Parts: sequence; structure tokens; C-alpha cells
Amino acid sequence: MASLLDSLVQHFDLCVNAIKHTEGGFAAVKKAATDNQLPDGVTVSGVIEEPSNDSGLKPLSDEDRRQMLTVLSNDAAEVEDVVLELHQRLQSMEEQHDQIQEHVATLTASYTSTIAAFTILETIGSRLPAYIASSQDFLLRWADYKAQIFEQMEELESMRIFYEGYMTSYHGLIEEVARRKAAEDKMKALLKKTMEQVRKLHDADRREREAFRRYVGDYLPSDLWPGLVANAPRFDITIVGEEIEGEGDAEQKESQR
Repeated sequence: MASLLDSLVQHFDLCVNAIKHTEGGFAAVKKAATDNQLPDGVTVSGVIEEPSNDSGLKPLSDEDRRQMLTVLSNDAAEVEDVVLELHQRLQSMEEQHDQIQEHVATLTASYTSTIAAFTILETIGSRLPAYIASSQDFLLRWADYKAQIFEQMEELESMRIFYEGYMTSYHGLIEEVARRKAAEDKMKALLKKTMEQVRKLHDADRREREAFRRYVGDYLPSDLWPGLVANAPRFDITIVGEEIEGEGDAEQKESQR
């Protein structure tokens, strides 16, 4: 862009020089400027000084004038392209400027985040010795707690084994109680039947003894044989062995009857 601007400046200077060496050139430029309505603040006199009689310009030869006009004519065709290229380069630079601004904003945000991260790291670094000491203390305490936990886990395992055995034994106890009850019922039924037979035999023996005493009582002395006047013996069945507190006596009495 600087090279393009330099070429435009050289072309402009050459135009100014041509106007100065052309009779009536300043008036024509001024008229053209007036007709084209230049922007406010822009005047022809501010760019091209109005020639005066003592301007000190050296007259040009016809050959020099022809060469100068040829150069101007050739360069005039390229001015529009140069200006267009300048605008294109300016637009490209503006687009790059927006991208650069976005990149700068990203870098600024990254820089801010990095500073914040380093600030946090600095804070952590200052507290790190205390954290290390606390972690060491935690490890020691955790070792003690872990040993206690293992001991309690062993106790829990022992309790689990005990209660599992207790549950199994309890079910076995229920079955054993039912079995014993059935066996006891069978024995009681058998004893009841036996006692009925014993009572029958006892009653028959008692009747026989009374009949024998009536038959021989008047002839035989009572002291001849001690069993002569003795009553028939009574037999009782007694439960010996396992008893339940509060129930043993009642069961024994029930069995005797």
C-alpha cells in the first residue's frame, strides 16, 4: 500500500507540475473543482497553489512537455486500478483487523484465566505443607480406624455365624418338640391302657383275697402268714428323668392316676 500511495503521489506531483506549466491550467482545474463540488474543507488552493508571476518556474521545452504528457496519459489509465487495489487491500486489512481483535480478545481471556489459575496454584502452594501434614495424619488415623473396622467385621461375622446356627437349631428344636410330644403322647396312651389293665387285675385280686379270707378266716390264725390279711398291692407308674419346671408334678400325678 505504501508503494501504491507513493506512485499516486508521484503521479499527483507530475499532474501539479503539468498544470503549473500549462497556461490556464489552474483556472481549468478550479472550474472543474467548482463544478464537481469538492467536499467541505477541500480547496484547490490548498492542494495547488495559484501561480504567480514570480513563481520562478522554469519553462519546459516541447519535448519535455510531450514526454510529461505521455507519462501522465499512460499513468492516468492506471490510477483507477491503483485506487481500487488500495481499497481492496484496505478492506482486507480491516477484515484482518477484526480477526486480530478477536484473537487478541481470546488471548486476553486466556491470559486472564492463566493468571487466575496461577493465583489458585500459588494459594494451593502456600497451603500445600498443611495439606500434606493433614493427609499424613489422616493416613495414620485411617489405619487405626481400619483395624477397628476389621475387628468389628470379625465380630459381625461371628454373630452372623451364630445366628445362622441359631436359626437352623431353632427350626430343629421345633421339629424335636413336635417329635417328643408325639412320643410322649404315645407313651401316655400306652401307660393309660396299661394302668387300666393293672386296675382290672388289682380289682380281681382284691375280690379273690376277700373271698379267700371269708372262706378260711375262721380257721386260720391271722399271724400264721403276714400276707394272709394284707390288701392287694397297688402299682403306680412314675415319670423319672426329664421334667419341665411347673409341669413335672402335674404330669407325674396325671400318670399315677
